[in-house]
This record gives sequence, C-alpha cells and structure tokens, in this order.
Amino acid sequence: MAEEKSETVSEHQEKVEQSQADHESGMTEKKEAKKDIAEKVAKKVKEGKEIEKANAKLVDENEIKKDASGLTGGEKTLSAVGYILFFCILPLVLKPKSDFCQFNGKQGMILCIIFICLFWVKWFHWALDVLVTLGYIILVILCIINCIEGKIFRVPGIAKLVDKLNFD
Repeated sequence: MAEEKSETVSEHQEKVEQSQADHESGMTEKKEAKKDIAEKVAKKVKEGKEIEKANAKLVDENEIKKDASGLTGGEKTLSAVGYILFFCILPLVLKPKSDFCQFNGKQGMILCIIFICLFWVKWFHWALDVLVTLGYIILVILCIINCIEGKIFRVPGIAKLVDKLNFD
C-alpha cells in the first residue's frame, strides 16, 4: 500500500509538472501571439502614417488656389459667364454656397430680364434699339471685368433688387 501511495504521489507530481509545463507553454504561446499582434499593429500604424503623409502631399498638390480676395478662378469665371444672357443660371445652380457667384448670378439674371423686356419695347425706334443694346453691352462688360478681378460691381438700382432676391 505504501508503494501504491508513492506511485500515486509520483504520478500526481508528474501530472502537476506536466500541467505546469503545459501552462508555461500555453503562456509562451500567448506571449508569442501577443508579440505577433503588437508587431502587426505597429506595422499597420506605420502604414497609416505613410498613407496620411501621402494624402497630405496630394492635398497640397491639388489644393485649389485662392487669391487675396478668397475666390477661386472658377468662381470668378463662372460669375463672369453668368452675365451673358441666359447663362446667369449657371452660377446660381453650380455654386449655391458662394456668395460671390450668387450675387453675380442674380444680378446677371435681372439684367437679362430687363434687356429682354426692353428688347420688345425698343422695336419702336432704331435709336432706342441702339441705346438699349449699347447700354446692356457696357454694363455686362463692366460686370465681367469686375468679376474677373474678384470685385463685386453693384449696378445702381439693380443691386437693391438682387439683395431682395432669395432663392433659399
């Protein structure tokens, strides 16, 4: 019986030692797994930083250049085109958040409406026809020049109507 107990104790010790060895190997595996995960995370972080740098470089290269007035060339050009008869709709539709484009589009629209109304009246006399057309062309040229320079040219009388127009 003593022999059985000693075998049982030695078997028990072997089992305990095996359990400890298994536990230690499991811990080693866990440590290795954690180390692998940490390496993968570090690699992904590094890749993320490289992507951020590349994006920043692309933004710098593709950034829309604004001049001193804070307007892009596209806003100026679109506003200038808005003074050519029915093209007044373009700045209103394409740049709804640009105050510059909205003002010039509205002013171009009012000038266009006035010109069309006077177009029907001017048929009565050739001199009136010449004056109305010449006046319209001069106003449009002044407005276009100011748009290209990034300035707002407020046509007297018409600018008050533009201020009252609200397309929201």
